[in-house]
Amino acid sequence: MILGRIIEKVSGLSYATFLAERIFKPAHMTASLLDRPEDIVPNRAQGYDDFTGVVRNASYIEPSLVGSAGAVLTTASDLLAWDRVLYTNSLLSTHSKQEMFKARTKNNFGYGWVSDELFGHKRVRHGGAIAGFIAEFARYIDMDATIIVLNNTISGEPNCDMADALAAILFGVDEAPSLADRRDFSRNW
Repeated sequence: MILGRIIEKVSGLSYATFLAERIFKPAHMTASLLDRPEDIVPNRAQGYDDFTGVVRNASYIEPSLVGSAGAVLTTASDLLAWDRVLYTNSLLSTHSKQEMFKARTKNNFGYGWVSDELFGHKRVRHGGAIAGFIAEFARYIDMDATIIVLNNTISGEPNCDMADALAAILFGVDEAPSLADRRDFSRNW
């Protein structure tokens, strides 16, 4: 949230306008926007949870309280467009991307991305969750392969399990690591 305020201060634009003009438009992310409750968004997904074993509507969270920490509405297609832009220098320089993906903590967390290796391939990933929604975005940058998992039901199982299982199929590995084998705190949102 602090980064969002810094962006507003430095750019002189609202966070929503900054994203629209400087990220979404140049990256051709035509379905992405900052969530605002007054906007009518065609085909907006409803979030659900089933923590109790019964599927129900997820609790409402005012998007302005989340701000730059997770109030973006997007699609898998737009995330793929973002992935494609990250292979170029049209929005970020090579140096900026290296800094963004560099592991800075013992848990391999950098500037918004976890940098690690899975099945012998360098991976940068980011997962997220908010009431009724969970996402995993894993980029295998040495293979130019991306796995995006978006889910509108939270049940306690992180999407990284599905993303890792898909990566196992992609790389011809018999079995993905189990959640119990993981030591990375950021995977357990």
